[in-house]
Amino acid sequence: MSDLGSEDMEDQGPNLGSYEGGRNEAGERHGQGKALLPNGDRYDGDYICGQRYGKVCA
Repeated sequence: MSDLGSEDMEDQGPNLGSYEGGRNEAGERHGQGKALLPNGDRYDGDYICGQRYGKVCA
């Protein structure tokens, strides 16, 4: 059974999109990573302590 539409999904917080990449000991995005944001934007670059870091080329 799919979890889509279940009440439990509300407890997971806001949808931050998908992410592939490194994480630090605190579980934050850290190092090289790729993100697909809910609005369709993509980010491929560096993260430091959960924040995008560096220059972005469109």
